[in-house]
Amino acid sequence: MALGLGNGDARAFLRRALDPPTDTALEHAAAALHRVGALKGGAAPPPVGESAPQALTAPIRARVDAWTNAKKVKDYKKADAIRDELRKAAIDAPLREELTPLGSHLARMPLEPRVGKILIYGALLGCIDPALTIAAAMSLSRSPFLTPHERRQEAATARADFVRDRSDHLALLRAYEAWELEYDVVGSHAARRFAEAHFLSPNGMEELHGLRRTLGAQLADIGFARSSAQAAERAEANESATQPTTQPASESPNLVRALVCAGLYPNLVRVRMPDTKYVATAQGAIEAANDDARAIRFYTLPNSRVFLHPSCALFTETAFNARWLVYTSKQQVAAEKVYVRDVSAVSPLALLLFGGEVQVSHSSGTVTIDGQISFEAPGRVAVLVRELRAELDKLLAEKLADPSLEIGTHPVVKAIVNLINTERAGFS
Repeated sequence: MALGLGNGDARAFLRRALDPPTDTALEHAAAALHRVGALKGGAAPPPVGESAPQALTAPIRARVDAWTNAKKVKDYKKADAIRDELRKAAIDAPLREELTPLGSHLARMPLEPRVGKILIYGALLGCIDPALTIAAAMSLSRSPFLTPHERRQEAATARADFVRDRSDHLALLRAYEAWELEYDVVGSHAARRFAEAHFLSPNGMEELHGLRRTLGAQLADIGFARSSAQAAERAEANESATQPTTQPASESPNLVRALVCAGLYPNLVRVRMPDTKYVATAQGAIEAANDDARAIRFYTLPNSRVFLHPSCALFTETAFNARWLVYTSKQQVAAEKVYVRDVSAVSPLALLLFGGEVQVSHSSGTVTIDGQISFEAPGRVAVLVRELRAELDKLLAEKLADPSLEIGTHPVVKAIVNLINTERAGFS
């Protein structure tokens, strides 16, 4: 928010507050904004070589090293003083933290960054209604799904129609769409009976319903449509645009999954299946089915083991076509046991489009995200992804400059949506 108000040095600005945050809190906040793609900069200039555009003198290079060391030992007061010196020398650009186009939009929304990011990408991808539901659910103090310990099986059976996409987020979307239909067509009393019959909190669903309206107003305040229906009306009014669909979330699961990936990355879990075993038959050795969900292991990056919470839709799953999951939150229950909650399987394409920094190795034919996630892919695919991401950033910047600009039907956005919707990743 401080950067959004035009304060170039947000840390110095916040330290002058009546109740200033601690330096550690400021560093954690900056790291969180970097992770969601809202902030850039704040790093020391790269080493100076013969090809550097501007050589640094030995004294200035020494001051840059001193700035780096001060940051390492958390002497932020000294680091700020050195940065002021470097600013006067006109070489502080890499040190200066700046909002990205996404960050500039988020700064105008009084919301937790991940919630705001889901809303903005929902508007970009043409699935505003699902984005509103997911963002509202993330803002609730507890899940609307009820699972009484003594009635676990009964609750699972009542919700079976919602849980078929290997995604807790899509299960919630299906449940909300069904509840909303009862609410709109029959009335609030019928909606409460529906919630009770499907082990949903009646009060929780009503709170979710109200939060969606509030979040829709937040989107409208920064120039986006407040609902999928309004987005369709705007597109229809634009003669050169094709009207986007307002289909239910359940009919575009790939798009919703990509939206969830965009909002929750880097909350990522790697799925490790057990070693393949074979059994002898009259026709020869065949692969044995894995009937034990406990044999599957899950790891956050870089390599910390976690467990799926029993409330997850994937808790009893014994086969995973997807090798990556995103999650909403972690919960430590025992000294060495950490559970992840609200998970969704995501595809490599979603990670490439909405994950971290993409690096290409043409020699090995691999693409790497943030130096930790690797896929085999032709170099041209990675180049295309990087160009699409750069174009998205440009569109967000243009939207910031002109809030009335309609970008939901831009060819780049339509190309991304078509790629996602036609991807076959084996999630069903």
